[in-house]
Amino acid sequence: MALMLPLLLILLLSFLQIGLIIQASFIVNHSAMAAIRSAIVTIPATVSSARSRLSEERNEIRLNDTQSPKLLEIQRAAAFVLISISPRTSPGGGSGAVLDGASLSSLGRVLQGFAALSGNPNLSGEMIERAGYAYHPRNTRIEIIPASEKQRQGRFLDHDDVTVKVIYRYRLVVPGAARLFGRRDPDGGYYVEIKSQYTLPIEGEPLITPTDRQRSLGTAIIVPD
Repeated sequence: MALMLPLLLILLLSFLQIGLIIQASFIVNHSAMAAIRSAIVTIPATVSSARSRLSEERNEIRLNDTQSPKLLEIQRAAAFVLISISPRTSPGGGSGAVLDGASLSSLGRVLQGFAALSGNPNLSGEMIERAGYAYHPRNTRIEIIPASEKQRQGRFLDHDDVTVKVIYRYRLVVPGAARLFGRRDPDGGYYVEIKSQYTLPIEGEPLITPTDRQRSLGTAIIVPD
């Protein structure tokens, strides 16, 4: 019986860690939905960054540029959802990221609302600590998967389908089980990569012009007296 106890303990810890990974996969799935919803309105817009002094025109995006203003907007949308499953880190230390002004501004407005609703004044500080991990580009990665040669060059047309994949480094926290299921992080601890992707058409000009829409409704039939 004494020999069975360690095995039972490892088994229970493994079940607990697997359950947490499954739970995290649902959050990553929601993060991918947030990313694709951001992508379908960001790609057809003109976006510029005061920090990098880069600008991307309508329906254009630098797919392989980590400083792409549009990619950064999409990454922020995904990272915000992942704050809830991210570990606390000191901003800029280890796996944490120093949040830029745009990230802090948008995050601060949302956190003020959360703190007011929850009545917990410490909520904002805790989420900021977790946001350092979630917003780090190594921990939350965004890939836009091109469907054509034109998309590989970063050019899209109105209503083109766009596919966005989110890859998140989920930090394992259960002692013993983390070593069994995870990869070693150079900054300490173990992690698994969880992936999810969605495809939606980007926004653009209406496919049906007003004249065509009127025709599709048919013409009125006048019946003589």
